[in-house]
Amino acid sequence: VPAKVGTQFNSDLLVKYDFATVTNDTIITDAAEKHFTGIVKNGAKIRTIGTTETGKFNVVALGDSIGYFDMGTEVGKLVYGLNDYTVGAYYRIDPAYTDAQLGTNGNFLWSFSNALDVLAPDYSGYLIGSLKNQAVTISPTNWTGEQTTKINSLAMKGNWHHFAYTQSGIIGTIYVDGMNMLSDTIKQVPTNRLVMNQRLGTFYNWIGRSCYAADAYLRKTLVTDLVLYKTALTDAQIQTTVLNVGTKITALETAFAANEGTAVIPINQSKYRVIANDGQLSILGLTGGEKVSVFDVTGHQ
Repeated sequence: VPAKVGTQFNSDLLVKYDFATVTNDTIITDAAEKHFTGIVKNGAKIRTIGTTETGKFNVVALGDSIGYFDMGTEVGKLVYGLNDYTVGAYYRIDPAYTDAQLGTNGNFLWSFSNALDVLAPDYSGYLIGSLKNQAVTISPTNWTGEQTTKINSLAMKGNWHHFAYTQSGIIGTIYVDGMNMLSDTIKQVPTNRLVMNQRLGTFYNWIGRSCYAADAYLRKTLVTDLVLYKTALTDAQIQTTVLNVGTKITALETAFAANEGTAVIPINQSKYRVIANDGQLSILGLTGGEKVSVFDVTGHQ
């Protein structure tokens, strides 16, 4: 990243949980300026993927039960000050996590909430990102007051992906793997819908857990590099100059494959070639026994 770009946006970076700084296997210090501390809970674990050759990354493995990562209450103080903002994270959902499981209520990648359980009498608002329908939702109360931007399809499984949301004025935009997928009019922002009297910020700030107690936890999923910016990053900043999503996904894929013992095949050693031309894909090297599937970035086959 060019120094002037990195310097320009360092002051706008509020939170960066990349899980690189770990104490006692459970306490995580975020890499942004304020160095908040979060805690891995309920059986979630920090895992290192990659080798010296590929590069190593720490990720939080949410497990197959009720594991989650608590970002801490201090993060909520920054959430209360958001007008224009960007929030996003990298994730890898295990293919063994069925569509039925992923499609149940919950499966939140992130949740910033005023209430421990929104079904309780405290209908006090939240900002959530769900992989159930690739949606970002804000509400000053509960589901009855929601405004949502959504793709309305399950998040993709089996590889590393990135899910992000930007708020610019009254326009909310969802990005998948760095690609601008859709925008909608969202007039609610944390400063005008989440702030409560006698509170300094959202109390419950989680990765992998819902603010509705009956909802499903996000399971069989790895997460890393959750960031929160106090500005709406542009397409170019998400794709290249600031987040550089495509390059990071490639690095995570390579590290995960090496960690799993799966060889990464250089293109000059593969017997297959995929050629894109005029809206068509040509695959060379097939013998007739292979199964070929094509997915778009929303997960449709």
